[in-house]
Formats: sequence, C-alpha cells, structure tokens
Amino acid sequence: MPRKDLTIAEKIAILNEVKKQLPNTSQRQLAEITGVPKSTIARIIQHQDKLRNEWNLLKKGGQENSQKRKREGKDPDVERALDKWFSTVNRRGMRVSGSMLKSKSEEFAKKLGHDDFKATDGWLSRWKTRFGIKFKKAIDNSLQCYNDSEACEDAIIDQVEAKKLKTSDDKESDENDTPELARVTNQEAKKIVDRLRLYFMQEGNEGSPITSLNTCTDFVEMQSVKRARQDTIDKFLQCK
Repeated sequence: MPRKDLTIAEKIAILNEVKKQLPNTSQRQLAEITGVPKSTIARIIQHQDKLRNEWNLLKKGGQENSQKRKREGKDPDVERALDKWFSTVNRRGMRVSGSMLKSKSEEFAKKLGHDDFKATDGWLSRWKTRFGIKFKKAIDNSLQCYNDSEACEDAIIDQVEAKKLKTSDDKESDENDTPELARVTNQEAKKIVDRLRLYFMQEGNEGSPITSLNTCTDFVEMQSVKRARQDTIDKFLQCK
C-alpha cells in the first residue's frame, strides 16, 4: 500500500488527536486511532514544534488548505547531491556561477544513474528556491581551499545513495507494520452490547444469537463490577 502524502493540515489534526490521548498511550495504539503508520506518527511527533510553527505562518497567510508538504524536484537525489557540493565549496571560498551549478548537477546525475537528466535554467531556478540558495559566501577560514581532486564528491554520492536506501527501507517498514489492536474499556463494551441488542430486536433480524449476546452482557457486567471493586480498594489504600 503506497504511503499517502499528508498535508500539513492533516499532520496538525493528527497531533491534536494524539494530544487528546492518555500520556502512556503507545505509538501502536496511536497508529490504530489515527489510521497512519506508527513510524509516521513518530516522525510527526518528533517535528511537532516545527509543524505547528509552519501551520501558524500558513494560517496568517490564509493558505491552510492549499499548502502540502514541501515538494521535491523530479530528481531529488541529484538536487541533494548538488546542495551538499555547493555548501562545501561555498564555505571554502570558491566562486560558483549558475553555469557551474548546471554542469556539476549533470555530473552528479550521471553518477547517480539519471542519464536523461538535463539542467535547464528553469530547473536551476527551482532548485535554488527549494534549497534557499543565495549567492552569498559564508567562508570558513579554518578549511582548506577546495580542490577538484578531492574525494568529497564520491563521499557526497555515497551519502545521497545511503539516504535513498534508508528512505526505501522506511517505506517498506511502514507497509509491513501490523498495528496493535486498541484497548476497549468496559464502558465502551457496554455501549457496543447495547447497540447489538437493539440490532437483534429490529424487525427482520429474527433468529439473531440473542442467547450468546446475553452471555456477553453478563461477562461485561462482571468485568465492570471487578473494575469498580478494584477502584474502591485502590482509593481506600491511597487514603490510609
């Protein structure tokens, strides 16, 4: 089952639902309640402060329903590789032009197996927007000058491919994850049994297993009495 691309509004709704649950609710139970994989729940909770800040900014701009998560380009691994390379050479004081960026991105594309990739002016403009690139040097004087013979480009390719493999593994883990059944309280069970009783009593439902339902009702009632007694004992012991 493919992973659904969640909007920021949906992520905020999930966070709000999580906030309603008890503090000790497991991520498996949260996944069952919200209907999304527990690994997705974990990522959303991990970045909840950032998500809420983005949501507040979107609300101010009146864009709640139109904004999805930041979209990646057609060749995201090429874009990430170029971003890493640009950060490296920019910090080392190397002057970088648009034509150099296009040329370097095509080199990375070939190494990453994107033989049909073409770096156009439009692609470069979108890449700069996505990664917030501005041609302002932030030189780190503690670093040596960039040397084309360095193995840093191979290291960049390795990092990008490793991240791509990890993303693929995460998706497979989400698809194979079996959520844990949510717990049902005695009070909720009573309501369910009452609804079933009404269903069995409806016209056209003759022959319903009403005897079995009565057995279920007795069991739920007995569990409720046990729970009430235990609560009374716990309160008594706390007062002593």
